[in-house]
Amino acid sequence: MLLWMSIALLSIVSCQKEINFKDSGGYTGFVSSWSYTYSGNRYNGCITSAYYEMINGIKALSINGSDARGNNISILIPAPDGKLSETTYTAAKGAALAIDSNSHTYISDTSASSFLFTVTAVTDTSIQARFTASLTDGSNANYTISNGNISALIGKNNYCVQTAAGSTGGTSGGTSNYSLVASGSNCSDISLAGNYNTTVALTNDNTVKIKVNVSKIGTWSITTGTVNGMRFSGSGTFTATGAQSIVLTGKGTPVDVEPTGFEITAGSTTCTFYVPVIGSGKAPCNPADSTAEFLGVTTDKYTRISHNTSTNFGAYTINAKGNKTEINLQFKGPNAPTSGVYHVKSTGNVKAIDDVAVNAVANNVTWQASQGNVYVTVTNGKTSAVICSLSLTGSQAGSPPTTKLTARIIGN
Repeated sequence: MLLWMSIALLSIVSCQKEINFKDSGGYTGFVSSWSYTYSGNRYNGCITSAYYEMINGIKALSINGSDARGNNISILIPAPDGKLSETTYTAAKGAALAIDSNSHTYISDTSASSFLFTVTAVTDTSIQARFTASLTDGSNANYTISNGNISALIGKNNYCVQTAAGSTGGTSGGTSNYSLVASGSNCSDISLAGNYNTTVALTNDNTVKIKVNVSKIGTWSITTGTVNGMRFSGSGTFTATGAQSIVLTGKGTPVDVEPTGFEITAGSTTCTFYVPVIGSGKAPCNPADSTAEFLGVTTDKYTRISHNTSTNFGAYTINAKGNKTEINLQFKGPNAPTSGVYHVKSTGNVKAIDDVAVNAVANNVTWQASQGNVYVTVTNGKTSAVICSLSLTGSQAGSPPTTKLTARIIGN
């Protein structure tokens, strides 16, 4: 079975090079896309087709995609029972992947680690999955990919927009004349609303407010390209000239944890705004507001919460002080953290958008954590950070003492 899948994949890849990007009709709110990381670079594109087919008497789901830079992706997942389930399919069990990039075709082999495809959600008409792979071409050149994601409609038009930039696109129009307010290549003074978490669909609460200068009244419309499973759009009418604000509303479902850039154009001006996407998750504990327990050491209640955007490591910090203890959370700056799960790193190693350093003082001992999670929620502008049994190591002389911290820190 592996042989016929490899042959089928190679055949599919060779036919994909003529695919052009189009704005498929019948948009239903489901944004199809694929993405993965190779050699430190992020590749993403559109799904061109996803359907079940019979190959040598075996039913399989065939997913094909491409991007505007000429990279192509083909996936075959065996479905002998006629459908897939939420589980992991490997190359050793017949799953296969082919990547066509820079005139090379890389394909999975028969080992399990060569291709792992984990279905996270599937229905009769849609599928979402994560994947990793270690591929080779005919000369045994390696092509190792990580953080792969697929969102596709099965047997339906897959809605996706891409341009030659590979990750931007979109349109703007209207009868008015206006320009974007920018600082360098970035849009200035934007205001994001709503939470942006992987696998969680955006709602009408997910908006971005952008400043513009209007020189002629009239209508306006802007639609971004689809990036990281999301797109933003809006329209309206300017009734006065001068400084105004426009609001774009998001649609789709974020795929990857990353600061996601959206390029927009108005007249001769272009700028980019960024949306911080964090992994989703709910805290497994529910401590009382503004309290902390250092297991076997002490408990405390916090009355002083401060925020700081200027630290030695360029981070955003939240500091909670009580009568007996102090907790400091250090996020990657300069903006306040958004809702989601943050992964604990040692101080000085807060580099990714979902990193956080946790330091504390209790019983006159300095405590630090190097792994674990912090769960952040933002409601009506108020940030809540929950810590559940986080292992801390003390700094006093001798054998380092340990404790476990459970806390909820609430502040504006």
